[in-house]
Amino acid sequence: MKWTARRTVRVAAIPPDTEFPPRILYPLGNHTEEVELGKPHTLTCKVQFGFERNPSTSVLWWVRFGGNHGNGSLEPLQMSVPKEVERTAWEHTVNHSAHLQQVTHRHLGATFICCARNSIDIRNATIRLKRRPAGLLLVIIGPVLMLAFAMGVSILVRIYWLEIYLLYRAYLPAADTVSEGKEFDAFVSCVSSSCSEQEDSALTGETLGLQHLPNVLEKQYGYRLCLLQRDLPPGGVYTEDVLWSIQHSRRVICVLSSCYLRSDCLFELEMGLKALREDPQLRIILVWNGHTLPRPASLSLPPAVCRALRVLPSLSWTPSAESRPGTRTDASCSNSGFWKALKQAMPVQPLPAPALRPQLCPGEGPAGTQPCGKISVLSN
Repeated sequence: MKWTARRTVRVAAIPPDTEFPPRILYPLGNHTEEVELGKPHTLTCKVQFGFERNPSTSVLWWVRFGGNHGNGSLEPLQMSVPKEVERTAWEHTVNHSAHLQQVTHRHLGATFICCARNSIDIRNATIRLKRRPAGLLLVIIGPVLMLAFAMGVSILVRIYWLEIYLLYRAYLPAADTVSEGKEFDAFVSCVSSSCSEQEDSALTGETLGLQHLPNVLEKQYGYRLCLLQRDLPPGGVYTEDVLWSIQHSRRVICVLSSCYLRSDCLFELEMGLKALREDPQLRIILVWNGHTLPRPASLSLPPAVCRALRVLPSLSWTPSAESRPGTRTDASCSNSGFWKALKQAMPVQPLPAPALRPQLCPGEGPAGTQPCGKISVLSN
């Protein structure tokens, strides 16, 4: 009997060993890289090696300080693990990196050498570092933009300084303390008579200013209000009376209406805005009276008043049955949202009411006041 024996042999064809030295793909020759002082930097050497059956390839990074012609000290660099990026049957390519944790002036004068070798030969490539110049956009355009922005902000602040100041005073007021020289908790500015025959006292705000505010704020909450028609003697100069009343009050309550914005009472609001800049504790309370609020833009108003009406917070009071002539304001109305909001805008503690004091006349005496010769009783 004949037997036939067979054996499978797997044969792999390999190329012959390379006859060429390694090829450095990056850096090419003497290369220069831009760096930033104080920042880390990575040096990369990309090398292509030919096939070798018994490979003896290596890539090393060195740095030479103090010279460019071989007369400086040569030191090895800290390197990462080589990373193979491409491989074929005939060759393979690797990346070998060295890391500088912080670039210094010493590195700017040094020469960094990538040394690649195989069994055939050794090849070198060098990298030098130079300081990266500041970009043109950052050097020229940056300061110009910053200057333009600063000028724009200053122009806006100059244009809207009153609105900014009023908002600051409204939402970040000074600590509410009892100041010396204050006689009243609030000065009430309202129209005391109709501007035209078609408007009654409920529409002008006379009922609210002269009846409801004293009934609620004085009789129920204990505040002391200043009413020109009630608390100052007749025959005085109107402008001096208004100025004295505002300077001796902690709040200015303006009962606004379309009639108010067309009347001489607008002067009282202007004086309140002027006093607001001088007295850090003074606050202005705006109360719109009526079902339909007028549009200040449609009226011919002073610029300061228009700007104040645009930014200052305000309350809205709608005349109802309690505001009709002959109707008494009872305690229940003080529980409404309007009166709660108004009380919150008033000083926390009312001024203490003295039992007796002489009635003062504005505009006279060394302190701006002088006894008028009769005694008035201030009671709540």
